[in-house]
Amino acid sequence: MLFNDASFGNLPDGGSQGGYVVFLMGVDGKVNPITWHSKKLRRVVRSTLASEALALADGVDCVISLAALFKELMHNEHELKHTPVTCFVDNKDLYHAIYSDKPVGEKRLRVEINAIKQLLQGGELKEIKWIQTYEQIANVLTKHGASGQDILCCFEKGFKPFVIGVTDNKKKEKKDQIKTT
Repeated sequence: MLFNDASFGNLPDGGSQGGYVVFLMGVDGKVNPITWHSKKLRRVVRSTLASEALALADGVDCVISLAALFKELMHNEHELKHTPVTCFVDNKDLYHAIYSDKPVGEKRLRVEINAIKQLLQGGELKEIKWIQTYEQIANVLTKHGASGQDILCCFEKGFKPFVIGVTDNKKKEKKDQIKTT
């Protein structure tokens, strides 16, 4: 599992921050963090969509390498086609761009998104799922002032709160607000 996020233009030099957390999920649904990373994106981008796409490309590179290594170590297999890697993003534009037949306007962005599409079509990624921003635990790696409670909960207890329905009051209130609007 890959939780991936980015912030557009949030750095003092105008750059953007990207981050991801990779988890290994057992058959019982418990997760263990394998790696996490937060860094300045490799180039200046023109939009939130571009920052999210670049960050996702970095995260996908990492998770695919780790999935191949895990499969080779555990099963002595070199074929990646059936490794179930799911990526979670909280940017709807990115989600729609990945699953749309219509190309995005910016050429450099089109290359990143097409590379992700190719990994999905080739079976190296199982799926990209869109989640609410408050469910994105990688926020703490890219946003100033974001709470680290969710990621700490995963690290300490081995689960993602929204997956099994354990939420704090703020999240419940936020969910209720979203339902009523």
